[in-house]
Amino acid sequence: LINDACKSKIDTVSSEINSEKSIYERLLTVLKSRRELIQSELALLEARASLDMIVNPKKSDETFNRAQLLRKQLLETDLIILAVEDLLKRASEVHPSTKPTERKVAPPPPPKEKRETKLGGFEF
Repeated sequence: LINDACKSKIDTVSSEINSEKSIYERLLTVLKSRRELIQSELALLEARASLDMIVNPKKSDETFNRAQLLRKQLLETDLIILAVEDLLKRASEVHPSTKPTERKVAPPPPPKEKRETKLGGFEF
């Protein structure tokens, strides 16, 4: 009966871990798609900024500012991707509650050395 309860608990934990991994994998897919879109928009803005510097210098500042904002969003997205990849890695590792536990037995203490004192042979 206890063994069945343990197996049930392990199955529950395993199911929760797989669900968590699935969520992280989907989130990672969305974030990578977002990153690609930001990169594409940034490439277009950089090309436009180069053109604006020649054709319309006043507008080039606005385009440059927008490109800076996109670079910041790209960096933030990269950091989030790294964090989610780390979470996915952790969720993929074996959960401590599902690992078999090892009993560690402490080694026996070393034998005490008997010493004599100069005051009459008492042991410490």
